[in-house]
Amino acid sequence: MPQYTYIAKSSSGQTKKGKMPAKDLKDIAHILRSQGYILISADVKKEKRLK
Repeated sequence: MPQYTYIAKSSSGQTKKGKMPAKDLKDIAHILRSQGYILISADVKKEKRLK
């Protein structure tokens, strides 16, 4: 499962930044919404692969 970094806001304007494993952006938005936040932006954290 990819790791995402995200920025979200609460209804009171509090900003939350973090990292979270998720299937896709809809999954992140759903999880954050259940915590009372609205997803503002999210990016996939690129994994470093060993050769």
